[in-house]
Amino acid sequence: MSTSVCEQYVDGLNASLHDTMRFVRAVLVQETKFLDYLLQFD
Repeated sequence: MSTSVCEQYVDGLNASLHDTMRFVRAVLVQETKFLDYLLQFD
């Protein structure tokens, strides 16, 4: 019983970590595009 609860917790943790990394990557991509856009006017 306790092991399955532990597994569910770990699975949830992995899923949220994956979502967080995907979000961070998306933000970094947006920032990079924005910087490229600004550098065009240099």
